[in-house]
Amino acid sequence: MIKKLKFLTQVAIILSVGIYFWQRLGSGLRPFGTVLTDLQRMLITERNLTYDQKMLSLRPDEYFLAQQIIKYTPPDAVIYFPPPEYVDPGLSIISYFIYPRIPIFLDSQKLLTTRGKNGELGNYILLYNDFPDFPVSASSLFLFDSTIPQTFENITIGLPDPRFSGKKGIIRL
Repeated sequence: MIKKLKFLTQVAIILSVGIYFWQRLGSGLRPFGTVLTDLQRMLITERNLTYDQKMLSLRPDEYFLAQQIIKYTPPDAVIYFPPPEYVDPGLSIISYFIYPRIPIFLDSQKLLTTRGKNGELGNYILLYNDFPDFPVSASSLFLFDSTIPQTFENITIGLPDPRFSGKKGIIRL
């Protein structure tokens, strides 16, 4: 009985590590060697770091963006995310970090009438790498790219706009 329990424990550990690798490869398509290096660094050299520090070291861009979204949106926010052609594959991991906010990934038609799983409409748009590329009337815009976040009130955004080109932020409709 004890041998069987030890065997099941080993299988559970191997499956957990396998699932971790599968998830890491699927969310950002990173090479297997990079994933192994990250896992070793996280388990051995960074084991005493806080959760925030670990996430910043593993996914710095995505985690920083998620923290800014959390800071500038209420928990019941519904956020339109860019279509897949505007973002890298790792952006979808942000939906994990921003919960309970609801992301709605737009399709290539970019219709702001797209509804979420429960029929909700978005009340925010993620400004990300020149998206949105259509005119948007915003009650406010928060840019996160600089060391001092910038806020714009009652603004119409029509990209390409040199003030916002290549920036990241959140637009409140």
